[in-house]
Amino acid sequence: PINGYTQELLEKGFASNLTYREAIELALKANVGITIPCHYDMFTINTEQVGRFVNEANKQGLSYLIPTVYDTYILEQGGTVRWISH
Repeated sequence: PINGYTQELLEKGFASNLTYREAIELALKANVGITIPCHYDMFTINTEQVGRFVNEANKQGLSYLIPTVYDTYILEQGGTVRWISH
């Protein structure tokens, strides 16, 4: 989840998750095969721009998938992702 946070929202008790940079750092440290960001653009008051994630992930050499609404993705054993269009 990359919806980010601000100190103001935390003080108001708003539930938050990782920033795009924190998510990328975690994925790199965990040595995951593919990273799929989520929870962005869900709340106007608290969101990250997925484009920033994409730009930084590309700089860092991180493999990722940006899911598309109504498409189906199958994560196969070994980390291969197969896309099935609707």
